[in-house]
Amino acid sequence: MTTTRPRTPANLGADGRRLFRAVVDEFDLRADELLLLVEAARTADDCARLDAAVASGPLLVTGSTGQDVANPLLRESRQSRALLGSLLRQLGLPDTAEDADRDHAAGRPSSASDRAIAAARARWGSAVVGVNR
Repeated sequence: MTTTRPRTPANLGADGRRLFRAVVDEFDLRADELLLLVEAARTADDCARLDAAVASGPLLVTGSTGQDVANPLLRESRQSRALLGSLLRQLGLPDTAEDADRDHAAGRPSSASDRAIAAARARWGSAVVGVNR
């Protein structure tokens, strides 16, 4: 069965498109994972814009009482990179498709939700209900 590659969202910038394409070219994603990927791609674009603004602006700006303070864009840039890392971790992608195949062959769960279910079953055993995997 052939699957069609999801279309790259039109509103993504260069960094977001590059991330989106790299992931969908390598992995088959469920709908919920695609939503996370789109959000990660948008965040990658935000990171690029913030990094460009930081690079072109001063590191110190004048605070409300005239003191020198760190440019607030530095904090925003750092927070955006942290968010991007969090979104990518939530996707739970293996390093490569070969790693995913190896995990599947070894009986290890392949998606983030599958890993979460396996971890819950390992901890709680038969108390995990409502999950038929």
